[in-house]
Amino acid sequence: MKTVLSCCLVLLSAILWSARVSAACECYCVDGALRTLCSGVDEAQQGVNLCMDRAISLCPVPDSAASQAYDSPDENAENCRDASAWDPSAGEFRTLKICDVKDEG
Repeated sequence: MKTVLSCCLVLLSAILWSARVSAACECYCVDGALRTLCSGVDEAQQGVNLCMDRAISLCPVPDSAASQAYDSPDENAENCRDASAWDPSAGEFRTLKICDVKDEG
């Protein structure tokens, strides 16, 4: 049985702020917690944790959680939904479409 990794796939990387789009995976504050987000399923399945050395207190908590659910774009992605990610350069939250990614095994 496949398990869900803690990192997520960002479905619409174009809505990420331009300074961070170049990396396949990056650490973001998502819904008040640090999460490693990747722009592709293959990268996300590698189990990269880019957030482990960062302080949790750096993540502001959004006033309300995004709740829209979406169909999975890939057989190795599930639980696709909106999430609120903090954009420190703009000083505001942005809504991202993310999915949990299944383990390769």
